[in-house]
Amino acid sequence: MKQSIRIAAALIAVLWCEASSGEPLRFTTDQSIYEVTPGDTTFVNIYLEEILDAGETSLLVDEGGLVSAQVTIERAAGAPLSPADLTDYMISSEFNPVVDPSDSLVPLSYENVFTLSHLDISLSRDFVFPDGTSVDSSDPFRPRVLLLTLEITAGTTAGDTVFNLFDYPDFGETFTYDELLEPDDLLEPLDPDIQPSSFTVRTTGAVAVPEPTLVVHSLALLISVAVPYGIRRRRLRGRHDSGRNTKYRA
Repeated sequence: MKQSIRIAAALIAVLWCEASSGEPLRFTTDQSIYEVTPGDTTFVNIYLEEILDAGETSLLVDEGGLVSAQVTIERAAGAPLSPADLTDYMISSEFNPVVDPSDSLVPLSYENVFTLSHLDISLSRDFVFPDGTSVDSSDPFRPRVLLLTLEITAGTTAGDTVFNLFDYPDFGETFTYDELLEPDDLLEPLDPDIQPSSFTVRTTGAVAVPEPTLVVHSLALLISVAVPYGIRRRRLRGRHDSGRNTKYRA
């Protein structure tokens, strides 16, 4: 019995390895660095991109795009005191809207975790569509599929906040459309070929906080102007009252 289990496990491992596309993929963005002023917001597109050399054929194009994908976005350690935060996200219209994972709708897109520093999200395309997602192949060596758009809000401290992009460990959720149609290929997720990457949100300045010495100097200047002004008003008022009393006495 144990030997049968080992043979079955070995066979699955072989099928899994053979299923791998062989072509490297990676999560990527439009820019490597996004510059934002304190408290402002920027939007970051997240793609699954195929890396091809001359003469190689695109798996994403040949197999009709994607029917599902999964990505994790995580803020790296070493961020500024007030780092940039993940404040919202919008999944690509190529996939189903995000719904409650407990819902009976299948397929579905859903978030596993969403905080200011971390997002796990699984995306699915409705099976009723006649094909997979569209593929942007404007760069023939870097065909890619838009997964989602992040809304990121800068903190108040100048510095770089790095966000890592990677495939969640132990998940097999990234499939091309043809894999859905071919039962023999259902053990062929693209996940093993997806390379991690990262992007940076750079807060270009800090919210101005007056220096303590500047506050003291400003207060001293205010007093130096206010006190003589107050004394002068008292003197003028005293003269006015004195003249008014003299008038009435006359």
